[in-house]
Amino acid sequence: MRTKKVTKAAPNAHPASTEAGCATWAEHRKIRASHGVLAHLIPSSVSAAHAVAGLAGLICRAKQPSCSPFTSPSPTTILFSGSVERCHLYSQILHAVSRPDGDDALTIKHVHIDARLDWLRGEPRARLEDLVRSPKMSATLLLPVTSEVLQTAALEDIAGLRDLALAHGKLIVFVTRASSIDEFGPVASIVDDCILSEPCEPDPRYDLAWTIEFSAAKAFHADGRGKLMVQVATKPEGYRLAYSRFVSRVRDDRAIWAAIAKGNDRSPVANAMKMSLDEIDQRLIKLRPLRPPHAPKDLVTCYAGLFDFTGLKR
Repeated sequence: MRTKKVTKAAPNAHPASTEAGCATWAEHRKIRASHGVLAHLIPSSVSAAHAVAGLAGLICRAKQPSCSPFTSPSPTTILFSGSVERCHLYSQILHAVSRPDGDDALTIKHVHIDARLDWLRGEPRARLEDLVRSPKMSATLLLPVTSEVLQTAALEDIAGLRDLALAHGKLIVFVTRASSIDEFGPVASIVDDCILSEPCEPDPRYDLAWTIEFSAAKAFHADGRGKLMVQVATKPEGYRLAYSRFVSRVRDDRAIWAAIAKGNDRSPVANAMKMSLDEIDQRLIKLRPLRPPHAPKDLVTCYAGLFDFTGLKR
């Protein structure tokens, strides 16, 4: 079986893109639909329940952001193993998230009380294979598992599950706690993509923020594609998720990038940020290239209460 290495990549050519001959983002998105098994790695600094809700919400989303590798919505089921209380927490968050009209179905099923359930071996594996084969089951399955399940997995078990998922038009996403791809060794080369999440400083009006980074799309990250930031706003009626192109985990850096991308001179931006020109330059040089269409629609509104951008190009 042909495998993809995702732990190392040249600056301008990610293996998952170059092996498949993907010279453009459109080509990458076309082959993205064929992926059978993904791994979503969530560090302890990010809420697992919110991260799962963010990824599931993206997969189901009728109007996909152009920076997302998904091209169309997919009905999604989360197969949860763990305590009833924990499952209830996940369910509460999922149902509290406001979802746009037209989004595909998103459900959660409590399948076992043992959070250490190993979907890759024995009876759970047989059950999972039945679900993959079933035409009544959602096209996408999200399975929260312990890191040990993936770290000790036999490569042929994952490869076989991937082949089965592809044969039946299914996407399987294993969700686990981890800080880096390196924790999973060769397993990372068998899955079609490793999705990484890291915490971010939220913008004003939001309470939580983190990244959804598709490692296989690394060649496109500099252009704001394949790596998103998710932000959560807590409202009386529930949660609202906002997806945007990733710029920086640091809120001040995003504000600088957005203000300059809008066509503003560095001096007034520095004054508004109460920073020196040298600091503005040092921060900008670490960020991805400026793309005016990627900046917030209204700079003043986006950062109201934090920075006074009145008078600048909005």
